Amino acid sequence: MKYVCLVRHAKAEKTRTDDKLRSLTPEGKQEAAFLGESLKNDGFSCGMLISSDAARSFETAVIIAEKIGIKKRKIRIENSLYQGTGTDTYYRILKDLDNSIETVIITGHNTTLDSAASDMCSDYNRRMTTAAAVCISFPGDNWDKITSKTGSLHFYKFNSRKKKLMKDEKKYIKLLQKNILLQIEKILKSANNRLMLNNPENDIKSIMEHSAKIISNSTIVTITDLNDLNHNIQEK
Repeated sequence: MKYVCLVRHAKAEKTRTDDKLRSLTPEGKQEAAFLGESLKNDGFSCGMLISSDAARSFETAVIIAEKIGIKKRKIRIENSLYQGTGTDTYYRILKDLDNSIETVIITGHNTTLDSAASDMCSDYNRRMTTAAAVCISFPGDNWDKITSKTGSLHFYKFNSRKKKLMKDEKKYIKLLQKNILLQIEKILKSANNRLMLNNPENDIKSIMEHSAKIISNSTIVTITDLNDLNHNIQEK
């Protein structure tokens, strides 16, 4: 069997005069490290790591290499991966590999990566996030025998750092929901206590106005928190 692991570079700077020089952001470095750790924990190893010559791709490759035990000097630079010349580039790279190599990691760019994955195997129908990996297996022992639609999806790794943020978001929402329930309980108790008081001023109308005021204040805080959270998640 042969295995091709296609990796999209991690999050990079948005602007640079020269696009090739765009480096990874601090968040991007964490993304790449999460992916490298995930591959390492799965016992994943490879005989070759190939990267585009763009800084963001090479930096992603270096971080992953460190995690899975590959020397930086053994990363091969392939200029054509940056140029986005199409899926043929990937097949050419694979055909030039020595058959003693069983697994190769290729770090590159979208949308070419998605196109290559879809062309290699018919059961891939996703869009790669930054620092995502799709591994495709091929039968046989010869790289030059690999052709379109002959591969099978071996695994797909979603951006691990974003997945962690999504889990944190769910936990936060649960805490907010719990807080809302406690606030509602407080409102009901307050309303009930006021009803028990024998005071003409504490009629139903005033109770409703008082409760509405508490709910309004509580809701404003909750929605603001959620909006801030959502903004932070998107920024990451």
